[in-house]
Amino acid sequence: MLNDGYWGDELCIKAIADTFDCVVYIITSNPDKWLLKYEPKCKNNNQLKKCIFLAYSSPIHYDSLKLIKM
Repeated sequence: MLNDGYWGDELCIKAIADTFDCVVYIITSNPDKWLLKYEPKCKNNNQLKKCIFLAYSSPIHYDSLKLIKM
């Protein structure tokens, strides 16, 4: 997603959560479901997970987010 021409769908998001053992949060443009959460299938109990945050403009476009320190 950093470079133009690369894209993914919900299956890719789930695969990222499983492969990297992280939680993926998606902030959407849909007011009824503004936050989606994808967790890895194999959960390690009581272990702090890394998180990835993405934006989603319904119904077709994901964007990466950048942390801004204020």
